[in-house]
Amino acid sequence: MSDRASKNREAEEALRIVSDFLQEARLDSPVHLHEPLIDEGIRETIAGTLASGFVSSVGPTVARFESALASFCGTEFAVCTSSGTSALQLALKIHDVQPGDHVAVPALSFIATANAVTFLGAVPVFLDSVDIDLDTSMGLSAYSLELLLRSYVKTDGKPVHRHSGAALACIIPMHTLGRLVDLEEIQKIATEWNLPIIEDAAEALGSFDRSGLHSGATNTAVLSFNGNKIITTGGGGAVVTNSADLAAKAKHLSTTAKVPHSWAYSHDEVGWNFRMPAINAALGLGQLNSMKRILMAKDELLARYRNAFFASEFFEIVENPTNQKSNNWLIAIRLKKPDTDTLHSVLDALHQEGFLCRPLWDLLPTQPPYSTNFSTPTPNAEKLRGSVICLPSSPGLAT
Repeated sequence: MSDRASKNREAEEALRIVSDFLQEARLDSPVHLHEPLIDEGIRETIAGTLASGFVSSVGPTVARFESALASFCGTEFAVCTSSGTSALQLALKIHDVQPGDHVAVPALSFIATANAVTFLGAVPVFLDSVDIDLDTSMGLSAYSLELLLRSYVKTDGKPVHRHSGAALACIIPMHTLGRLVDLEEIQKIATEWNLPIIEDAAEALGSFDRSGLHSGATNTAVLSFNGNKIITTGGGGAVVTNSADLAAKAKHLSTTAKVPHSWAYSHDEVGWNFRMPAINAALGLGQLNSMKRILMAKDELLARYRNAFFASEFFEIVENPTNQKSNNWLIAIRLKKPDTDTLHSVLDALHQEGFLCRPLWDLLPTQPPYSTNFSTPTPNAEKLRGSVICLPSSPGLAT
């Protein structure tokens, strides 16, 4: 162990537990945060798509992946896109978010959530996370939404900000590390204020609530298939919904708003080239077929990490809320006494030894592009940012 790793007891303990835990699984350094599970069946699916000659968004593979994805999520429709960020932008557009509108975004989220809002000329406004001593979802709560709405006036249409006059167009709850936000009370408030909900489920494919509903099964949701997600298409995303109208709008706008025709190039509005290429969809199809095995491996990995950290003096496992079945995308620990300096020391020690753990994101209101945006106080999000460490969580580590 290096001298640098020994500069505090928390770093020493974390490094010892993680190193011992990964001793058998660790073949090479570094140990990455999350690597996909790619088997021979997936390679055959990709080879079939290559042989067909349809490797862009044209051809049957994208439609097959969309159908399989909708079936898995329990939704009527899925529209696959080139990235999770483009899917977010598309979801906001089909819900009629306009330039100048406000969109409620959790302060604790990857910056893409806010960027997608900004790309449309709208303005992200930020909410706190739930109390970390009472809940482990790490997402926004009904109370945090109520606190934000004190700054708005209820109207016949969208809520209006008391000072700027901007309309609040929608709410984007984000399911942190695969743990679902409890949407029941949030949905009641959203209905009362006539606000649509777009779930940022980028990390939550394979997570189900207490009634067995997948993220997005009752609302519009956005998924991500980036290289480190529960399944990957290399890069890509999707909008899932039960609305035929919203799905049709999403597909139309993501295909440059081209009017269907065998040879003419007529476009009836400004659209984007956001469709997922077939070669990426083929990888997604193969991965989706392995989801049961991936989720079982994740459950096993969580149980093993729980045992490893059970007697820890300084850390505790971030458990899943009891009202859901999480996909355990990233398994996390947190400092029993939140402290940003200590957190950074632990991360430095782990990285120096080749364990590529990571913290949660810097809070969005602290990021330079969003430092002047309206935000409620964020004490809970700050505690989470100063205490949580995401551990290597590749499904292959459980085998």
